[in-house]
Amino acid sequence: MEQPVPRSTQKTGRTLVVALLLAGAALLSVATSTSPPVIDRITPDLGSSSVPVDQPLTIELERPVDPDTVTTETVRLRHADGHLVQASLDLAESNHRIILRPTARLEPQSDYELELDLATLADADGSAYAGLRYDESLSAVWETSGLLRVPFTTRQSLTIGRAFLTTDPDEMLVYFSEAVDVERLTVEAVSLSSEAGPVTVDMRYNAAENRLRVLPLTPLQPGQSYTLRLSPSITTPDGASLAAGAGEQLLFRIEDERIR
Repeated sequence: MEQPVPRSTQKTGRTLVVALLLAGAALLSVATSTSPPVIDRITPDLGSSSVPVDQPLTIELERPVDPDTVTTETVRLRHADGHLVQASLDLAESNHRIILRPTARLEPQSDYELELDLATLADADGSAYAGLRYDESLSAVWETSGLLRVPFTTRQSLTIGRAFLTTDPDEMLVYFSEAVDVERLTVEAVSLSSEAGPVTVDMRYNAAENRLRVLPLTPLQPGQSYTLRLSPSITTPDGASLAAGAGEQLLFRIEDERIR
C-alpha cells in the first residue's frame, strides 16, 4: 500500500526543483551574455550583382552597437579601384541598425566593397562582433576576425520585367525593373507597328510603379501580329540603358494577354 508523502517533504522537493531551475536559468543567462554578438544581415547581400546606384547600405545587428565605435574608420565603402566613397552614417532601431548613405550616386556597372572593422566595432557591452549570419537558420555564422568585406556590383542595365496586353480599351502595360527617365519616353523611343504598318500611340508613365501604358490611337485587329519596340535610348535617371544598350522588341498578337 502506497504511503502519503509528508507535506514538509513535498515542500522541500518543490523548493529544490525551483532552485535547480533558477540555477539553470542563471547559467543559461551567463552563457548567452558571454557569447559574442553577430551581424544578422547586411543589405545588399554578399555578392549581389544588380544593386541600384542610389540604394543605402544597411547593417542589422543582433545586439545594439556602441555608437562611439561607428565611425568612417570602422564602417566604410570602397570602390574597386581602391578609393573610399564618401558617405554619411546613421543609427536606427535603438542602435540595432547602421545605415550608410553615399553622398553621391554610385557608379553604374561597378564593383564595390562594404568594409566593417570587426576588431573595433563593438556592442554596448564592449564585445566585438564575431561575424555575419549567412543562412536562414540563424545558427551558421561566417566568423571573421579583423576586416569583414562584403562585395557587390551596381546594376548592369535597365530591364523589362513583364508586359501585358489588355483590351477594351486596347493598351499595353510595360513594367520596368526600376525608375525610367521620363524625358526619354518619346514617340521615337516607343513605337508600335503591325504587318500593315506603324500604329500611332499615346503614352502614360506611372513613376510609383515604374509602369508605362502604351495606348494605340486606332483599334488593334484580331489575328494581326504586332511589335512594340523600345529604343536603347530609354535609360534610368542616372544613365543605365535599356537591356545594356540593346533595347527591346516585344512581339504579340491581339489574342495574347501576357506579352512577357
